[in-house]
Amino acid sequence: MKVDTKAFRNVIKGHKMQGGRLDEGIKGMFDVDVPCESNDFKTCLIHCVPYFTGAGMMGVHIIHNVLSAMKDVVVDYCYLPPSAVRRALKKNRIPLFGYGTKVPLREFDVLGFSLFFTPNAFNLVHLLTYAGIPYFSKDREDDKWPILIGGGVLMTAPEIFAPIFDVCFIGEGEDQTPVMINLIKDMKKQGKSKTEILEAMLKIPGCYIPRFYEDQYDPKTKRFMGLKKLHPDAPDKVMFQKVDISDPKYNYTIVNYNKNVARGRLYLTKDVEVTRGCVHGCRFCAPFSWYKPYRERNYEGVIQAIDARKEMGTVRMMGLTPTDYSRYNEARDYAIGQGIQYDGYSERIDQFRRTWDDNRKKRSTCFALEAANERLRRVVNKHLDDDTFWDAFKLSVEGGIIKTKVMCMIGLPTETREDVIALHTLMDDMWRISREIRPQAGIELSVNPFIPKPHTPFQWCEHRESPWMADFVRIYNDKFNDGSYVQWDEKLQKDVVKGWRNVKGSPIGRRLEALFDNADRRFAKPLIMAALKFNVYSEQDWGESNAKIWTGMKEYLMLQYRYDIWDVLREKTFEDPLPWDIVDVGTDKEFLWKEYQSALEGEETAGCNQDCAHCGLSRNLPEVAKKAVCANRSKWFDKNNLSGVKQVAKESGCKDPVKCGIEGCQNCEQSA
Repeated sequence: MKVDTKAFRNVIKGHKMQGGRLDEGIKGMFDVDVPCESNDFKTCLIHCVPYFTGAGMMGVHIIHNVLSAMKDVVVDYCYLPPSAVRRALKKNRIPLFGYGTKVPLREFDVLGFSLFFTPNAFNLVHLLTYAGIPYFSKDREDDKWPILIGGGVLMTAPEIFAPIFDVCFIGEGEDQTPVMINLIKDMKKQGKSKTEILEAMLKIPGCYIPRFYEDQYDPKTKRFMGLKKLHPDAPDKVMFQKVDISDPKYNYTIVNYNKNVARGRLYLTKDVEVTRGCVHGCRFCAPFSWYKPYRERNYEGVIQAIDARKEMGTVRMMGLTPTDYSRYNEARDYAIGQGIQYDGYSERIDQFRRTWDDNRKKRSTCFALEAANERLRRVVNKHLDDDTFWDAFKLSVEGGIIKTKVMCMIGLPTETREDVIALHTLMDDMWRISREIRPQAGIELSVNPFIPKPHTPFQWCEHRESPWMADFVRIYNDKFNDGSYVQWDEKLQKDVVKGWRNVKGSPIGRRLEALFDNADRRFAKPLIMAALKFNVYSEQDWGESNAKIWTGMKEYLMLQYRYDIWDVLREKTFEDPLPWDIVDVGTDKEFLWKEYQSALEGEETAGCNQDCAHCGLSRNLPEVAKKAVCANRSKWFDKNNLSGVKQVAKESGCKDPVKCGIEGCQNCEQSA
């Protein structure tokens, strides 16, 4: 039964986002009509963020294209409704619905939720509330409820969501999404129960079905001690799914650009994914661990995707490190030659000069410097010296970039007071150099607290607020009051103050983010209670609610389980069971621990574009690694350095390391 949207007609007329722009997500609720009959198999992709945040999410676009290519499957979409729409839903007692079909979400067969930022968990709670869907999977045993599938990067540490989702899908979904949907569709036609469907899904790679595992805790310390399998088919580890995007069969996932859907505001994106994974090995970076090995799109697919966006007039290449793309300049020049404006993305500092083009139009650029000095950058394995950074920064200012943003972190392992105070020196030098070269250039220094992430070498770190934060604040205020920062132009002042205020207001918010990353199943209920009690949405500033949420969850865990919430954020040992151990991203845990020890000693490890670090990927995921950088030296490695190829060949089962048989291997090419 479709929802009558007449009640929302007055909402759309006056609703504007911050800055006065029309919220296209509301407009999309009425502009598109997706044909749908009551007996159709209905799926809905739900973004746990508002439209203006989620419209550019490449992952959801890719899965939307995958589902759209399937027969007898209706694909709809939904975002977190803006406040005006939420009020209208509540006032008129209308359940949240799919924007295209106008069918209530609770009447769909499958709901796929995308979560890419930890505080999105609050939005997830509210989406279920407005949809009228029970929060916990145990309360949705009745077959009338849709199957809820959680996806996105947060599923790499899924335990806090385990009581909510029926299925947590781990990894890249191009291959397994059709398998899941076809299985559910066929078994529903056969009249199978939800339990029977979920049991069958245990055999689909990447599917973690939480109800078939039981969480275990130490009776004395109350600490998480692992998961106990409750079903014989439940896997010991759920492998993070990865696909070879260089294969042309995946081109449709980025090339398809449906003009009708575009007018409906679902697919207005200029982004074209050109790479997946990374070669550089920063130790704090979770996506590096999740998405390795580095993979490149085939050039023909990239060109087709650029051509499909001619009507938009702008395009942007996307990936963790898009400027590493071996044909980056070629693809960019092609877009410009077709009259398409090219918009750059966050760019690697060491690739900035190689990919610079005087003719491209670019309003701003963003450099991830991570730390103000080389010592701390060695700790995080950044592979970046000061000379390379300043060369890129000067080129940016000279080249007419309106604003150059530099991102750093505070609270990194082994950090000292001198490392933190060096951020002020960095800020001063950026201002001085930019004034000397081009006085009207804008700069911004963004400083964010470091949070240890799962599946990285820093996953064992204690989360702590930097003890030198107060000194950083005092020096900043002194410099501002004595005129050192006041002499910057008004725009520059605004940027720096904005960046600083983000740091000043973030400690408890960042603490909550770290808490959710490390949480087990016990935290799901207090999370839901906090979201409802304090009416918190992650797209808004948490403000004063931060402390209340933390206190409320702390009291709940102590009263319910006699467990101290601070224990979750403690420093952990190698033997400690981790809530995300159920997920295998392909990298050996022993390798991550070794990297952690190297970080504490200030030692760098070569990136995948320099030498093979023997992380275990070629052993755990040999099929994916065959065409990856760690096996394919011809694109990246010094021709004289072949030891890595030989080792990978041995680990892959090759009988002849001199001619290993891995496609594109430099060693094979030389011996052929």
